[in-house]
Amino acid sequence: MPILKELTVPNGSQCSVHQVLHLETNLTQTPGGLLARVASYATEQQLLADIPAYHHAPVLVPFTSLDGTDMIGSIEAVLVAATDSPFVGGSKIAPVTELATAKARRWAEIKQLREGHEFGPLEWDGVTFDADERAQLRIMGAVQLATQAVAAGQDFGMDWTLADNTIRRLSAADLVSLGDALGRQVAAAHETARLLRERIEAAQTVEEVSAVGWPLT
Repeated sequence: MPILKELTVPNGSQCSVHQVLHLETNLTQTPGGLLARVASYATEQQLLADIPAYHHAPVLVPFTSLDGTDMIGSIEAVLVAATDSPFVGGSKIAPVTELATAKARRWAEIKQLREGHEFGPLEWDGVTFDADERAQLRIMGAVQLATQAVAAGQDFGMDWTLADNTIRRLSAADLVSLGDALGRQVAAAHETARLLRERIEAAQTVEEVSAVGWPLT
């Protein structure tokens, strides 16, 4: 597995992921172990694309430290534990795969869709209201005023500019109902995104990830 550690390599590049690429033997010069060649990458995406930022000088790993059932794993254990290793204190992480990349990208797309539905136009009583972040604050403020007026036994009404710039008179009951509709829209967007994320995480192939889409209404 790759090693995760923030490190400035000798050529000045800032790298975060490091991987053992090659193992060599030289029984004449280093009879006591293997030479491990490690490459450093700026990001996990660069590792996936096989674009190393730096190749380190070979590191001698004693034969006594090697595990024949997990050769690379035992070498990585030495690299993150040896006090003279540039990777000391690093963490071994699961390798980046095309599937992992597809999942991360699809979830990012789903979050964008979630925001579009959460802050998209709000349909209520046959008309359309703006419901971006500022509009939602105005709606909830108006709902609070309407609720206070009703509790005090006062009449309450408000002229509201709709999404098409026409004006509609809203009563206290209208505003409370509008606030409920807004709450349902926001909750539905987040619930849908949560279910889609579960499907993304459960996907076993890139094709299954690509098939996860926002449901049509």
